[in-house]
Amino acid sequence: MQLSRFPSFPDQDIPERIKTALLSYFFPVTPLPINTLSTHSPYTDYFPLSQEEISLALSKSSNASATGPDRISYDLWKHVDYSCPALLTSILSPLLQYGHHPYSLKKANGIVLDMPGKAKYETPASFRVIVLLDTLSRVLERATVSRLFYLAMFVGLIHPYQTGSSWASPPLTPLPPSLMRCASSRD
Repeated sequence: MQLSRFPSFPDQDIPERIKTALLSYFFPVTPLPINTLSTHSPYTDYFPLSQEEISLALSKSSNASATGPDRISYDLWKHVDYSCPALLTSILSPLLQYGHHPYSLKKANGIVLDMPGKAKYETPASFRVIVLLDTLSRVLERATVSRLFYLAMFVGLIHPYQTGSSWASPPLTPLPPSLMRCASSRD
């Protein structure tokens, strides 16, 4: 028996209605905040991203990964990093300095996939969404996660046996002075 390419939701007989049902299930409408315009002040204890952090984040990214709405591949960002390493650092560091992630980097493509092993595919709960962010946003995320991991490791929030082989891998750059003060103030 051949399964239909489109799920068969009750009362949803055409692809447009199925799309609407999936969108309303996975992305319910939420009201926008009243004051969306705000000014951001820089953090005084900010520590800029290093070129090594950006290069490390890019090196762990596969050129075959699917891109987001901007359709810029990791391969292109790796070429940019190789030809002008300071460029990506100068683009991404202010985002951390001001604690702001712009809307343009929050855009994503959502791919709806059916969950394997379901008896029926008649409800949106039988599907899952894979979100594909822009690659530059993922590079910033990876660099930030790496910083948080090493800080958590330094202050003892992560047990050595939780991290597998990464425990033996020291960070490429020393912890920033602001993170060292944070870590030492916990005693």
